[in-house]
Amino acid sequence: MSRSSAATVVALTVLGLAFTGCSSSGGDGGGSAVQKLSPEQQKAFETWVASPVKSCQAMEVVGGASVQIEMPSFPGMPAAPSRPSSRDAVEKGIDLDVYKQKTGGSLWLSGSRQDLAVIDAGEPEPFTQGQATSRFSQSIEVNGSKQSVEVVTESSGYDCSVQINGQNVAKVRIAKKIRLAGAGKTGAAFQALELSESNVIERAGSYANLNLASVNQAVLSQYKDMAAAVEAIRALGYSEDQARSYFEISPRAAGGLGLRSLDGQTEVLGFGGEVVLTAGQDELMPKAGVDREVYIQWQLATGRGETRLILRRVRMSLSGGKLSVADLGQDAVQTEVMDAARGLSCAENRSDILAGLAGARLQAGRITRTISKASVVQPCVLKDEKLNERLQNTTNVLRLYDVASRHVAGPGRGVRDFDFGDWTDDITSATTAALDPVTAGLSYAGGHLALVEMGVQAVRQAAGYSSADANLRSAFTSAILATVSRGAIEADRDVLTLAASVAGRLGADFNAPIRYSLLRLELGGGGDARQHFQFAQAVSASYIQVAKETLAEALSVGYSDYVTEVHRRLFELRTPESELITRADKIRKFKAALQKYAISAKVRSALAPRVLGDRATIQAGALDEAMRVASILNEATEDLATEFVLLYDHGDAQVIDLARAWALGLSKADLAEIRSYVAEATAAGLSELASENVSEMLMSRPNSSQIRAYRESLKVSQSFLSAEAARAQSSQRDSFYESKAKELSNRILREGWSAAEVSALEPFATIAASDTFCADYKTLSLRLDCARLDRFSKGKGKVFDPAFGGRYIPLAQILARAVAAMVPATNHTTARREIKDGFYPTFDDILWGRCADDQFQANRQKLETVLAKYQKAGSDFFKKTEAERELSAAFDLTCR
Repeated sequence: MSRSSAATVVALTVLGLAFTGCSSSGGDGGGSAVQKLSPEQQKAFETWVASPVKSCQAMEVVGGASVQIEMPSFPGMPAAPSRPSSRDAVEKGIDLDVYKQKTGGSLWLSGSRQDLAVIDAGEPEPFTQGQATSRFSQSIEVNGSKQSVEVVTESSGYDCSVQINGQNVAKVRIAKKIRLAGAGKTGAAFQALELSESNVIERAGSYANLNLASVNQAVLSQYKDMAAAVEAIRALGYSEDQARSYFEISPRAAGGLGLRSLDGQTEVLGFGGEVVLTAGQDELMPKAGVDREVYIQWQLATGRGETRLILRRVRMSLSGGKLSVADLGQDAVQTEVMDAARGLSCAENRSDILAGLAGARLQAGRITRTISKASVVQPCVLKDEKLNERLQNTTNVLRLYDVASRHVAGPGRGVRDFDFGDWTDDITSATTAALDPVTAGLSYAGGHLALVEMGVQAVRQAAGYSSADANLRSAFTSAILATVSRGAIEADRDVLTLAASVAGRLGADFNAPIRYSLLRLELGGGGDARQHFQFAQAVSASYIQVAKETLAEALSVGYSDYVTEVHRRLFELRTPESELITRADKIRKFKAALQKYAISAKVRSALAPRVLGDRATIQAGALDEAMRVASILNEATEDLATEFVLLYDHGDAQVIDLARAWALGLSKADLAEIRSYVAEATAAGLSELASENVSEMLMSRPNSSQIRAYRESLKVSQSFLSAEAARAQSSQRDSFYESKAKELSNRILREGWSAAEVSALEPFATIAASDTFCADYKTLSLRLDCARLDRFSKGKGKVFDPAFGGRYIPLAQILARAVAAMVPATNHTTARREIKDGFYPTFDDILWGRCADDQFQANRQKLETVLAKYQKAGSDFFKKTEAERELSAAFDLTCR
């Protein structure tokens, strides 16, 4: 990759994106760095921090209306014209901390007159998408002493951080736009509406559904008044231009609509522009020839548990199939807090209203779902989370569900394919609890809860059901709700009774096959399940005893697959008693063979299915030898022994033979070394990584010295992590070093690095830190991450790939010494960047990675020659520029 040399300029500015934010200083408050600025720059910095509107541009931080970027001139050529860059042209945003101070944290803003209101609708728009950086450097004179000032700003999302001469001095949060829910004036009225009665009013018995979406939009349109918003924002101290540039009214609808009588006694909260009325609320309902004056209330949450109700008085009249709505103006803005009692009353009323309306609309027997929980509860949600939890707990929700379902369907009404919808979790929890023998059943019966209650009683009344455990109760719950959902509770109630009776007779040892049969009932109806339970009901005492004994023997040797493959399916497969006896005998023989060896439970559970299963991979002739090897490896770790057992699944005889020979050749000292390695790694929180390393030994088959090296690598890894922690304590920029340090320390352990290889990271980190952004990092892991941390590995093509013979270590040392000699860094920006970008190329893992060693050494010699030339150039501009060009070319050398 070619890189062009950057020209030296008197003042350099890189324009980036601005951000939003809360003002705060970083480090020691940036005091020492700010104090080194000129008085004018210090004042500009203080002004920038306090400004309500700001950019995240480096040149704005230290002031100056514009900066002249002067391009270098060359002999025999006319001077290049200077290019100004104006601060005023930079994109800016709202400082969120200053904004919060101005509003006092309120979401309701008022202008100079009481008829103005602005409500914040939610999260502001972040200033920066992605990341951006800007830099500004300048030579200044302070107290007769010349010095350089470099300002760097970094922005991402809302965050904007500032460094001056490498020191953190400020961090703010900036928003590009702040969105408002609305703004308006009480004097404005929406234009009178004339709507088709058939499109707005749907009557069903004693209920009426008012689709007031058009009215809602008309109300909202009065709160999209940007002029009113500007007045309110100006009252905070922003200019009109700032108000129009950085604030906007959200285009989405905000708040909920409702109706209220003029005396406030009757009110109905709407949902999505719909309001449902009952006969008891007929004073809110227009009738032909009778005008109604009511409040249309626009409800907006403003935080801290409060709700703002903007009340607009309207006159509604019904004539000739037309509904006329005339706006009589805004009467008041009220703040209310909905308490638990009012919230529950609200939800109960909505449940009754919506269910009644649905029941009147649709014929019984064709309903497929009930009123949604969301449509009942959401309009009545409380702002207080604790009170809201009380509203939505299972007892209250079941009361609402009972009301909602009562009008939809009930016992014996032939409902088909019923869907509990978003009430499912609540009803499932209540049903499972009701099946507990110590409870008294469901709290509320009626509607579909009555159907559920029938299933619950069928189960609870069966003889002996009290022995059922929690898992079985859960299975009964699923079966009951499945039969209710397809309207089959009458047909399946006897199956549920039979299942409960079987559960009581057979006891907990047979819960698994009962659960499986209940699943069949849930999925496919009662036919198969009935046959399963009839078989179970008829089994003899001898069969029950043999099945229990076989299960116990299987579990005693860790043969858990027996439960799923055989025992769980006893009733479905009609497994004969003779087969159970044969299986029990085979398990007992395996159990006897195990007695000769010391094998842990985990290893036994791996052996059992591979010896006893229908698809066994360890045949009788190989069993004794497999157990002998497993017992040896078990002395090291049970993971290693388990991994050996798993090799038999692959069926590769050669691999198994090699692993067996290696295991039999291990000495007691080797086994102890592996065991100690795992114990030490576990104490260090690296048990999973150590387990992976140990499991891989069967394939790599290390000798005694290599095994000892594992423990050495663990010490090296932990030593590196401790050193990183010490480095981080001396730096405020390294607060989040830990994840990168652990990533690298894990790699050190996994790849078996030596202490010398870890020490070799130092020069690599020095080169990576030549980047201005990374220079202040103290930890090696964060410095190396600036050059892409995954490069530093023994993997193929990586820095420490054994195939490279360590050739990158001396090269890194040479380049690190060269970088360290380039002081001050600001005088060698281009050369340092060439070294960093050249040594860590963008599109390759490593420089000259495809070169044979002779070509690599030739390229290295050329690079050293150019470095010496650059060092001799000193401050000579032309010699330095030529050397920088040659430096770039040296890194771009390729291979034959």
